[in-house]
Amino acid sequence: MRISGNFLYLFVFSSLLVCFDSHMAKAAGRQKIVILDSGHDPVVNGDSKSAGAVGTCGQFEVEYNDAATTEIDKSISADRAYSTILTRQPGKSVEISDSLKPDLHKYLSPAALARLEKSPNLIGRSAIANAAHCDALISVHHDSTLDEAQEGEPNCQKDPKTQKIQPGIRLKDDFKKKYKVGYSVLIYEDDKNDPKRVKDSKKLAAHIAFRIKSQLNRTPSDYHGKDGDCLNSNGTPDCRDINPELGIIHKDVAVLRETRCPAVLVEVGNIADGGPGGDERKINNPAFRAGLAKAIKKGLDDYFNSKRRSEPARPETDHKQN
Repeated sequence: MRISGNFLYLFVFSSLLVCFDSHMAKAAGRQKIVILDSGHDPVVNGDSKSAGAVGTCGQFEVEYNDAATTEIDKSISADRAYSTILTRQPGKSVEISDSLKPDLHKYLSPAALARLEKSPNLIGRSAIANAAHCDALISVHHDSTLDEAQEGEPNCQKDPKTQKIQPGIRLKDDFKKKYKVGYSVLIYEDDKNDPKRVKDSKKLAAHIAFRIKSQLNRTPSDYHGKDGDCLNSNGTPDCRDINPELGIIHKDVAVLRETRCPAVLVEVGNIADGGPGGDERKINNPAFRAGLAKAIKKGLDDYFNSKRRSEPARPETDHKQN
């Protein structure tokens, strides 16, 4: 077989690039372990209580979450600087492996362990993340509002009488005039035992929020904790603004509270904002998800690059997989 000089040159040049890329990856340290958590759980035997909010046409939030998380995973895992782990596979519930179960006490607080049997699909996410010695966790969700802020029914089918497409659920005009509807990034700010993790979570949130806002031209939501939104069991608001300009807020969410690495929850957009010009139509398409994945990946890069500039590398043995 005869090999032309040009082909040989390209082959050698490509091989050098691969070697250089591998060398740079090693120089930068071990792979960063990124946990991707697709929020909520699929409908099982007609039970949708854990499937999240209902979108404008009746699609459950978990379906939006799975589609977005899959795209984000493709974007991040394509970079050899990262190793991604999903807390659950699309269309599947959270499963704690048999090998992990005997060691759960190492990876969960006593309070979380006590809740595990009752809420395995919630607490199990943090157990998986902590056992993997995660460097970052990104939980993917889609937002909604209280029923009082909505109108219409979750139906976008043709009306058999009028032959018109039904508009589905949409937000009331008064609500949209009063508040901005878009994305938000949540963290848990009240961890008194690990202030460094709180600080790093804020940094991670800021980098990701900035990229979502700037690259996708998105608007941060500003209705959280207002008009009955985000109430805890005592009837008081469980959210507070941290950085309104970037849409970063505090909320006490199990996966953010119990995970030991920097953790954020991204509310991609509002799936109850239907109709022409509504947020649901913008975010529920493959082109948007691809852009979202790139923005989150870039925010992740920014975060780890900033840490490399400001902190000494930790020994690789600190993050061995069990």
